[in-house]
Amino acid sequence: MTNETVTPSGLGRSVDDDGNDLIPMLAHDMRSPLTSLLGFLDLLRASSTPRLLPRELACLKSAIHSAKSLVEMIAAMLDVNRFERDQISLSPRTCDLVVLVRESLDWLGASSMLCSIRLNADDSVQAWADEEVTRRVLVNLLMNALKFTPEEGCVVIEVTNRTAGAHVAFTDEGPTIPETHRQKIFDRNGQIECRKESVRYASGLGLAFCKLAIEAQKGCVGVECSALRGATFWFCLPRSST
Repeated sequence: MTNETVTPSGLGRSVDDDGNDLIPMLAHDMRSPLTSLLGFLDLLRASSTPRLLPRELACLKSAIHSAKSLVEMIAAMLDVNRFERDQISLSPRTCDLVVLVRESLDWLGASSMLCSIRLNADDSVQAWADEEVTRRVLVNLLMNALKFTPEEGCVVIEVTNRTAGAHVAFTDEGPTIPETHRQKIFDRNGQIECRKESVRYASGLGLAFCKLAIEAQKGCVGVECSALRGATFWFCLPRSST
């Protein structure tokens, strides 16, 4: 039996009779079969690629990309919940953000993406960060940029050393974001407000996770937009623990 409770923000939340939040419980249960599905799709692509027609291969790659997007959405849902409950333990160390960006591109499978991607990076950009959490931030920001860039467009990734710290930016060619919505899209409640207004500038909880993850590592995150089209989502992390 479930009951509907109302959070202070006015959002509905399903809980069981013991007061447990059902959303993270369901998300956790969904992740295992979805991960298995993704594994089988990757196996199918590896074994069938030589025999598939170009259109069939494109459909298979699109299915893999969609499955990976769902895996990240579920992970973001779980981690936002953990961050809000202060249940995530970070393990920061010195890491190279250029390497993490390349690993993120490899994980998503750039060959399945319709638009082009350009990486502009310094030789090495060292940051004091949790590698796994930061890699997930990179994947979420890349997926967000790809989602809003048309087939003929290009996503530009910049990884640079700046005075403020290690800086990463993703520039897409999607719609510009009004000033009034630029901070809301990093907030779970703000994104719901945007949806109620029938506008959508981001891919759900992914950006909420990015904000929580970066700020937990003493970094900052933001978005900048041109007057007519395109948005640049960026974050900056410290170079050392001090």
